Amino acid sequence: MADNQSPSSVLYISFGSAAQLEEQQFLEVAHGLADSKQPFLWVMRPGFIKGSEGTELLPKWFLDLVGERGRIVKWAPQQVLAHKAIGAFCTHNGWNSTSESICEGVPMICSPFWGDQPLDARYVSDVLKIGIYLENGWAKEEIASAIRRVMVEEERDEIKKRTKCLKEKLSILLQLSVLALPLNRYLMDFHVLQAQIMAMQIRVWAIYAPYEKLFGAIPGLLG
Repeated sequence: MADNQSPSSVLYISFGSAAQLEEQQFLEVAHGLADSKQPFLWVMRPGFIKGSEGTELLPKWFLDLVGERGRIVKWAPQQVLAHKAIGAFCTHNGWNSTSESICEGVPMICSPFWGDQPLDARYVSDVLKIGIYLENGWAKEEIASAIRRVMVEEERDEIKKRTKCLKEKLSILLQLSVLALPLNRYLMDFHVLQAQIMAMQIRVWAIYAPYEKLFGAIPGLLG
């Protein structure tokens, strides 16, 4: 599907290997996708919807309305984020998904569930400003609006610019780090190293954020 689409035109949707949606939440996502009118690739693994093992809960009107602009699959490798057609990633903001999206320079629509996901999502939207946080949960109007903001409307250009800039900074940091590593560390996984760099920033921000109003922004943290 992605090979036939224009650059940065496809929304990739995946919520990891453990998260589950209630049926009503699932239908809200479907409505939001349909209303956005954007091409999409949606990973819908078995068990993703509580009480369902497949796509049988998708309304017929959704399939008729979406037609060829949408594709639903049971699994896809995260390497799909590197495809030129992918323009945004609707994600639960698990640690791996968040770091991989940043490494590939893909803006995010943030829909966290539990654990560190809300912190990761808030960091992406409010600090890095490379994504949109769904403030009201699974509301179809907000989902459609977030998709348009990050992929179609004027705001898209600034988000994309910041995402690309961060990707380039991480690539430079990777190159500098590799020069400082012993020879037997040269083959360290690209994403692991970048995740470590981002982890350091998030940990610093998590500690500092409550005091930011008193002391101001952290000098040079994201500069």
